[in-house]
Amino acid sequence: MAEKLYELLKKKEDLIDYQEKQLQIGIAVQSIRQHSSFLTNLEKSISYYQERVIQARNRMTWFEQKIS
Repeated sequence: MAEKLYELLKKKEDLIDYQEKQLQIGIAVQSIRQHSSFLTNLEKSISYYQERVIQARNRMTWFEQKIS
C-alpha cells in the first residue's frame, strides 16, 4: 500500500511539473480542464491510500505493543 501511495504522489508531482511547463509555453483550456480533472481523481486516490497506510501503521504498532 505504501508503494502505491508513493507512486500516486510521484504521479501527482510529475503532472504538476508538466502542467507548469505547459502553462509557460501555452496550453489549451481543454487540456487544463483535463489535467485538473485527472488531478482531482488522483488526489482522491491519494487520500484513500493515505488512510490505508495510516490504518496499517496503527495495526503494526498495536501488534508491536502486544508482543512487547
